[in-house]
Amino acid sequence: MAGRLLIAGGKSDPSIRAVQGAARTLGVETLDLWTDTAAITFDPLTALLWQDAHEITGVGAAFLRADVFGPNPSVAASVHTVLRGWLACHPEVRRCNPMTFGRSASVNKLSALAAAHRHGLAVPVTMAGNNPRGLEAFAAQTPAIRKPVEGGDYCRPLVPEGQPGSVAIIAQERLVGPELRLYRVGSRLFGFQIRSAALDYRTDPAAIVSAAPVPDALRSGITALTDEMGLDFCASDFKTCPRSGGWIYLETNAAPMIAAFGPELAEAIVAYLIARRP
Repeated sequence: MAGRLLIAGGKSDPSIRAVQGAARTLGVETLDLWTDTAAITFDPLTALLWQDAHEITGVGAAFLRADVFGPNPSVAASVHTVLRGWLACHPEVRRCNPMTFGRSASVNKLSALAAAHRHGLAVPVTMAGNNPRGLEAFAAQTPAIRKPVEGGDYCRPLVPEGQPGSVAIIAQERLVGPELRLYRVGSRLFGFQIRSAALDYRTDPAAIVSAAPVPDALRSGITALTDEMGLDFCASDFKTCPRSGGWIYLETNAAPMIAAFGPELAEAIVAYLIARRP
């Protein structure tokens, strides 16, 4: 890689800190940009970007992460969008998930379920929408959970809103732990097991994360699925069906958390961005 590694995200985001630390370990020069406090200017006709009064140059690779849980999420999101627009004008800058830049970087959770099913992955019984009658009927059939269609919140027990016109949600049969998370970095897959008593492990400070082998039964399906999505960096989540005991695909996140999953993962991301063998 010729040039610096641009690392852009929220100052309080531990995943950004993990990538910065990995870059230092690998001796990679970085340009750090805090999306919640940065003052930037971008000219799409000349493809030039400035931070304060200084033009940003000499960037050979970039790692961006949306700061949805930081102190200024709306500010961070707007700066993140500008940076994605700048990157779309610079195809020579190496980045993860290049096909997502210039359009939404999020994965539609519902189309992902349909695609996962096509690629041979088991998926949960699912209903999505904002019709309270339909959701109440779904909840009456099986223990169920709810999560936002757009993401950005935790998984919770299903309680329908009770009136038409409410925000649409995804309702799914309730699965059981432990949770399996498979990260893709380039062509490599990394597996982790997460044990928690909570419905959503992100709410549990006592959750236990440990490295785990990638099940052979999932390897080809998750690779084909993320190939179709155009993702070379992502994390896909699985839980266990209480009836069959098999792994059930939940979703794929194109901008997942990485800090809790060990330095090897962060170093693999940096090595991939700078085109260096791990």
